[in-house]
Amino acid sequence: MFNYDASVSRGGSGGPMTVGATLEAVAFSRLGNVVVSALLQDDGTQRTVARLDTFWRYDMPERLETLVVGDAVGVGGGWSRPVRFAGVRWGRDFGMRPGFVTMPQIALAGEAALPSTVEVLVNNARRISQSVQPGPFELTNVPVVTGAGEINLVVRDLLGRETVVRQNYYASTRLLAPGLDDFSIEAGWLRTGYGQDSRYGDGFASGTWRQGLTMELTGEARMELAAKRRAAGLELAGLLGQWGVARMALAASSGSAQGVDERGQMLQMGIERSTRDGGGALQYERAGKGFAPFGEGTGPAAPGERPRQRLLAVIGGSVWGNATAGASYVQQTRWDGDQLRLFGVSLSVPLGERSSVSMTLSKRLGGSGAPSASIIWHLPLESGIYTSTRVERSAGGQMAVTASAARSAPA
Repeated sequence: MFNYDASVSRGGSGGPMTVGATLEAVAFSRLGNVVVSALLQDDGTQRTVARLDTFWRYDMPERLETLVVGDAVGVGGGWSRPVRFAGVRWGRDFGMRPGFVTMPQIALAGEAALPSTVEVLVNNARRISQSVQPGPFELTNVPVVTGAGEINLVVRDLLGRETVVRQNYYASTRLLAPGLDDFSIEAGWLRTGYGQDSRYGDGFASGTWRQGLTMELTGEARMELAAKRRAAGLELAGLLGQWGVARMALAASSGSAQGVDERGQMLQMGIERSTRDGGGALQYERAGKGFAPFGEGTGPAAPGERPRQRLLAVIGGSVWGNATAGASYVQQTRWDGDQLRLFGVSLSVPLGERSSVSMTLSKRLGGSGAPSASIIWHLPLESGIYTSTRVERSAGGQMAVTASAARSAPA
């Protein structure tokens, strides 16, 4: 089976037109799936072909686990970051069982004096309706939607009398049900220059383990090992009553950079809240100069270019009808003194039943550069092809137009 993603782009001021296509071939068998993908580009003067991913994947649905050998993307966990590599990845995959709920489920209990009918409404939508006999009863695994919500338990007996019990709740995919675990074990060589060449760098091994500790608390442990770097950290995520979710992570690394031994620690804290109308998140991070981020060898490695502290704030939700809007603010300070403050806004408006238009605007505060902006028109087709047209203006004033079409594999 073949999947593709094709695009045509052109820069401003009569720039060259570039045609690109991502092709993916998938071979299915009882022994797993083999996937090969490549990027083809033609700018009118030169044609290039770059290999993207080549891997073998074996799924174990009965255990909800997956084994990948070849090119893969790792799991960064709560405080680290994912990287591309070539090697082996073995981990949990809850997506193999559609409808499987990983977050803690709510249980409701009550008592009926007569044979009655019990209904459960989540945000005024009926989720459960069943008959109960006289005496105490309990409803487990009540299906809820993520974020803040309200549950109404309605007990109606044979005489038509109703008893209504209201209960607020907060559900988040950051939390795992008590006793449920998630893991990923990876080993191989970090990949650099993805989409351009097939170079691989330093070898490494890493492991991430998440465990549902209680209904309100989930823990995570992660370890990373490489020739010149070692790191380990812990994260806890828990409910703030019925308001939202908070998380805290602590990590430390040691190793050598440019022939100098170094050690450092990192602290992350964040809160988030989601409702039916919208939500927001706030995250703060502070790291020592000697804390080396995972996969630093694939980018700038000078210790002075590492982030010293970072603040991220995001808010968004419905504004009118089916339109949604959002705003974000990022503030970052590096150890060499460089500072970045970036503010952005976005708006998404549906057009008809299927099409939509998204607009973004971002500006670096305290700088002389102009804002960057983009407009994207999304149009899915009946044949399963997803198309989009993007017009973008960079902070330097350059214009670019890109049209793309993609066809993904069926479920």
